[in-house]
Order: sequence, then C-alpha cells, then structure tokens
Amino acid sequence: MTTKLIPYLMSEDARKQAGFYAQSLGGEIQSVMTFGQMPNTPEADKDKVMHLAVEVAGGLTIFMSEAYGGSVDGEILDTFGVTWMDATQ
Repeated sequence: MTTKLIPYLMSEDARKQAGFYAQSLGGEIQSVMTFGQMPNTPEADKDKVMHLAVEVAGGLTIFMSEAYGGSVDGEILDTFGVTWMDATQ
C-alpha cells in the first residue's frame, strides 16, 4: 500500500504563507474559501481563510486554514488509509 501525505496546515496568515510556498516550491494557489462565504460569520472573521489549496512542484497539494474561534486543527492520512483529525482550543 502506498501512503500519501496530505499536509493540512493551520496558519496565522494562510494567504501569505501559501504565497511563500508557491513561490519557493514552484507552484500556485488553486483555491481559497473564506469564512465570510458561510452564513452568520462574525464580521471580524469574514476574511479569514477556511480552506486554501496550493499545488507545488511534484504534484503535492498543501491545504491550509486560519484558526476560527480560537481553535487549531489539522488532519493526516496514515499508512492504513485512515484520516486522523486533531484539534486544540
């Protein structure tokens, strides 16, 4: 069985960090979704990144998000194909 690492990074500034990775690793930002695209999001959180995907050289896609409501979370796919998600607050 082949294991595929799927990085999902939490960031204080996902757009800036993704731009750095795209420039440094030869890739581009594929998509950005903000919390403001969801209903009832507080005004202060509307510009925060909910999901961002940046594809870099070699076909690796890095997913990123900014913390919402003080939580930090991420996920990783293990050798057995199980997705593990973690969160802290």
